[in-house]
Amino acid sequence: MHKLSGVAPSVALHIPWDKTDDWTDLKDYADQKGITIGAINPNLFQKDEYKLGFLCSPFQESREMALVHMTGCCEIMKKTGSDILSVWLADGINYAGQDHLMRRKELLEDGLMSLYKVLPAGGRMLLKLM
Repeated sequence: MHKLSGVAPSVALHIPWDKTDDWTDLKDYADQKGITIGAINPNLFQKDEYKLGFLCSPFQESREMALVHMTGCCEIMKKTGSDILSVWLADGINYAGQDHLMRRKELLEDGLMSLYKVLPAGGRMLLKLM
């Protein structure tokens, strides 16, 4: 598509859907084809554990599971040369009063600060809001 239109210089990977056993091999293959690996997108909505959110979930186990997954995505960034971690901030609640909003904000901030520490040098987080 990029060769024809010039509008798609990179391809985003969605983890775990685009998972491979050899990220270096994938990067080499992409380079050979003239494709740049773009943003790495962690899937943080598909599992039941994320039903009330991931970084702002009231359940510590869910928050920890999300951080482990996103830390793994940061490792993928290093191996593929990606400099963007794309995080979709679906908050996991459906109606007012379902959870304490100020506590969720604090949990989200704590989680994002923890994640920022493991981003590759020069890496950025793209926060997508619903």
